[in-house]
Amino acid sequence: MASLTLTKRFGLLGQKRRGLPGRAVLDNLGSRIVAMAAVTAITVLVARSGGPSDVGVLALLRVLPGVVGVVAAWGLPTAVGYFLAGPDRHHHRLWPTLIRGNPSWG
Repeated sequence: MASLTLTKRFGLLGQKRRGLPGRAVLDNLGSRIVAMAAVTAITVLVARSGGPSDVGVLALLRVLPGVVGVVAAWGLPTAVGYFLAGPDRHHHRLWPTLIRGNPSWG
């Protein structure tokens, strides 16, 4: 609540960040480069201190959350594009099936 009060007091409410039109793209690119450099540095440190088996464990720990996400979604996000662009896109049961088709969505 204090931050909202300070924002109102100093007149910062509703102001947009102004800058270059592609600033968000440059920010995103910069953060990805920093993340890749950090992953590279960590991999080198793990390889030097623990050896190949520890690098394998690190790679598994990095890949496992993505694999669990794909398995939990049953591949539906990937298949949605096919069904929406395919020959059955006007089928009357497509949208209810897509909406209710994944039990992991709750």
